[in-house]
Amino acid sequence: MKIKIYIADDEEIICEGLTSLNWASIGADVIGFAMDGETVFSEVKRLKPDILLTDINMPKTNGITLAKMLKVIMPNLSIVFLTGYNNFEYAQKAIEYNVKSYILKPIDPTLLLKNMSEILKQVRYEKQNSMIFDKFKENLQMSRYYLKSWFFNILTSTEDEAQIQA
Repeated sequence: MKIKIYIADDEEIICEGLTSLNWASIGADVIGFAMDGETVFSEVKRLKPDILLTDINMPKTNGITLAKMLKVIMPNLSIVFLTGYNNFEYAQKAIEYNVKSYILKPIDPTLLLKNMSEILKQVRYEKQNSMIFDKFKENLQMSRYYLKSWFFNILTSTEDEAQIQA
């Protein structure tokens, strides 16, 4: 299962560099990038990536605010901060918004892919669990009339009939 990544950074050269990495080698596809928080917000809502790899300091809407807004409407979105700011307050906010990782720039591309590979494993696991749960809910929904009927029969049966039906 390919994981979809969206990249956000206010520097075009960084966006292009990150986009050109060999994401396929770790089972991921970059589905887009943007250089300001407002564009990122609308594009992420539209494209629904699995992971947002974002800088913190961007024009219009910064990465912290972006994470806060996106977590409300897309709680399963995994967010990774890639930033040049080694700021304790930013790290605290990252924890508060359940950010998967906080990576400091500059970073070696090989190390970034290795770190992201671990995050992709977590995302795949979460997606699989979500799919299993969704299938369970669907099966339960389809069986609800049978289950209601069975439960009603159990409640209205005598004790001997209930043992036979079970």
